[in-house]
This record gives sequence, structure tokens and C-alpha cells, in this order.
Amino acid sequence: LSNTGTLTLRITGLQTTPDFTATGPCATLVPGASCTLTVTFTPQLPGTRISALEISSDASTALDFISLLGTATPASLSFSPSSLDFGSLLVGSTSTLPIEVTNTSATPAVFHGITATGDYTVAGDCPSSGNALAANTSCILEATFTPTQSGLRAGTISVASSLSTLPL
Repeated sequence: LSNTGTLTLRITGLQTTPDFTATGPCATLVPGASCTLTVTFTPQLPGTRISALEISSDASTALDFISLLGTATPASLSFSPSSLDFGSLLVGSTSTLPIEVTNTSATPAVFHGITATGDYTVAGDCPSSGNALAANTSCILEATFTPTQSGLRAGTISVASSLSTLPL
């Protein structure tokens, strides 16, 4: 960002959509000075994202715009199997089945948490919160079912990551 005028320029704001953020040390620019703005693309959904960076200032033309374009490819974790059937178990007994989690994207998946609901617990060698599963690699979750009462016992295992939050 450059000040090509003859007066000091005060940048009063940088605005864009949630898919993009802009930062920089550009609060005040004396004539002839410039500074670098950093624009970061963090897509919220897959597909082409179009936006504009709105730069507000005290210049005679108070608004300037920079066009922004980014393409987000679907990044995901895949589960194998995609559902589990523990069969019939006696109340209080325990059964454990594995789930292979594969990062099918080209970027690491930073894990934010793995949770289970109902009569289920989950453990395994997948990354703990804050750690990453490398691109095109797998880890194993161990789902354990311990029924607390008779009848159909539904539950969900959720994996929250930088790629998505996926229930199994």
C-alpha cells in the first residue's frame, strides 16, 4: 500500500468477508511511504470465493478496493468403516471396534477434539487436540461400547479438526 499523495494518509480500516483477513502495519503513511498488507485466505466452504478488500482512509477518495479470489478444494477426513455394529451385548459388558481415520487432503489436519456420546467411548492413536495428522496418512480410533441398559443404544463419535467436524 503506497501513499502517492502530498499529505499524510491515515488508514482507518481494512474490511473483507470471513473467507479473507487482511493485516498490516499501515496506520499512518507519510507522502511517498508504503507498507505491506498481508491477506490470508481461510475458506469457510469449498469452491471459488470472491471478495474485495476495502481500505478506508482519510484520503480525498476515502475508499479503495482490491479484488480477492481464492479456490478452496474439499479437504476431508474419511472413516473406514463409516458406521459400527457391535451386535448384541449384555448390559455392562464391553466390546471395542477399530475405525481407520484417513486424511485425504493435501494439507495436515489439526485435531481439535474427539468425542463420543451415549454408551460409547473413544481412544486410539489419532492426534490429541492441537496436534496434526499429516496429509494422506491414517490413524486408528478404538470405539468402545458398554451398554448401560437393554435395547438399541445409539451414539455418535465426532472428530473436530481444521478440515471439518465430522460425526460417525
